[in-house]
Amino acid sequence: MNKIKKKRNMYLLIVFVVALVIGIGYAILSNNLNIAGSTNIKDNTWNIHFENLNVTSGSVSATTPTISNGTNITYTVTLDKPGDYYEFSVDVKNAGSIDAMISGISNTGLTSEQKKYMTYSATYDSGVDIAEKQELKANSKERIRVTVRYRYDINVSDLPSEEKVLNLTLNMNYVQKNDTAVTINNPTCRRATTLHTETCNNENGCASTGAGYNIGDKITYGNLGTAGTLAGGDAFDCDVNGDREYNSETERFYYVNSLDTDNNYGVLIYYNNVSEGEPNEAATYAYDSENAPRDNGPVTLLPQLPSTTQWKNVSLSNQTRKIKDQNGAEYIDFTYTGRAARLLTYQEVVSACGTGTSSSTGYLDSCKYMLENTKYSNSSLKYGLWLENISSNNAYNAMYVHGSNRRINNYGSSSNGVLGVRPIIEVEKSNISY
Repeated sequence: MNKIKKKRNMYLLIVFVVALVIGIGYAILSNNLNIAGSTNIKDNTWNIHFENLNVTSGSVSATTPTISNGTNITYTVTLDKPGDYYEFSVDVKNAGSIDAMISGISNTGLTSEQKKYMTYSATYDSGVDIAEKQELKANSKERIRVTVRYRYDINVSDLPSEEKVLNLTLNMNYVQKNDTAVTINNPTCRRATTLHTETCNNENGCASTGAGYNIGDKITYGNLGTAGTLAGGDAFDCDVNGDREYNSETERFYYVNSLDTDNNYGVLIYYNNVSEGEPNEAATYAYDSENAPRDNGPVTLLPQLPSTTQWKNVSLSNQTRKIKDQNGAEYIDFTYTGRAARLLTYQEVVSACGTGTSSSTGYLDSCKYMLENTKYSNSSLKYGLWLENISSNNAYNAMYVHGSNRRINNYGSSSNGVLGVRPIIEVEKSNISY
């Protein structure tokens, strides 16, 4: 970016209004027509409102957003310099008994001149555009995300010459649903808008020699990526539990690469190890407590992976897989019965991180997104994570990622319970908003 020669403030007032309207029909009976009978009218309620407003971590300070009458949100924020942003998300809740839909929408955005130094978006949390006819079923909700950002990729010539006050509004008009309503097709995964960070606290794992971090440095995991392109390490928030929300803290995944058996699927790795399907960086397990990995596969790890009930919005393209060694030799069929995720493979790591010498310290420096919440960043955390593969060198060993040494090991005893379980999901690329 060209050097900024003069600091300029921008004042943004953002107002959100939801107007609630329901049409009422009536009928007239002619005096020449006799109708006898009785009708029971069921009680109904009409209640659409905003709730559960959260400001995204990293946003600049602003006047506290307020929801008035349940249907209006207002706040004022000052963006001092390029790169500053303010973002919040809020639910539009249909707490009534009548299905609704959007009958009209007005979004006052930026002029072509303002777009040179500002970005503004108001979409569903998934990134899908808000549009007319979209339905909001009774007793359901949709989450909206609003972002205003002082662009960082600008030239000095495009900076505003004076302080600006921008009034940005979004107005949605809801009416009773009719047969023209359309369903909102939210993707399973959407690009992250912020990245996870940790502080380097392990001299052996993230020292300046090799990984490029000194003690106390901030480690940032993954990339925000480039629109329209999928690349290794791109961060995504995935609605795995099917609640139509994208939780950047507990539903963070990183794109690894395409599924080797079907290029239409993407492979994504979870940000943390799990225990009984819940994030837990401290929990460790054996690969196979019977120490017969070539016969059993990762049977002891299986119950720790998220179930199809916990992560009901994702599923494996094929639950039965061939257990391989690091050279690709196949041994047994293993079924991830009742599980929505599986383990990462040695082959997928090599494909994403390069051939190199996978057993050498520092091999995974270019793929540190695989090492979040391990000994890589903090000596008090666990060593790393199991891979799906067994070892060709020893019938009792299975492969794993060593976080502290940032490499792949193939000599871990499968009955040794010192490594974590990290889920891998497979998502059709058409269900990834990128």
